[in-house]
Amino acid sequence: MDVTEESLEKGRGVRKAMSGDASARTAVTEDAFDLVPELEEWLLGYVWGEIWSRPALDLKTRSALTLALQAVVGAEAPMRAHLVSALRLGWSTEEIAEVFVQQLPYVGAPKALAALRTARDVFAERGVA
Repeated sequence: MDVTEESLEKGRGVRKAMSGDASARTAVTEDAFDLVPELEEWLLGYVWGEIWSRPALDLKTRSALTLALQAVVGAEAPMRAHLVSALRLGWSTEEIAEVFVQQLPYVGAPKALAALRTARDVFAERGVA
């Protein structure tokens, strides 16, 4: 899993913008990185450095898409981290809620409502109204 230093630098920049920390290590990824250490560099360089830094979409738009997709697949743990990043990137709580409301007719109420509950919990934990 070779990654270039340029990709790693771009990845660090994206992570810094999204979380305030340039590392790809989070509570969600920590166990996987401990088990497969080279995965951390690959994720930072490839996913964050090459995918998230592509110029056609800004970070805010990529964030909304990621939240929507995580809700669809029921990935609550990573969605929690991305909700915090979405707030950091400037999404309002109303805008984030609308991402999940938009899903109602396409993926169904259970998944959309579960995502809204997770968002409500994260907002409360962060003291965001």
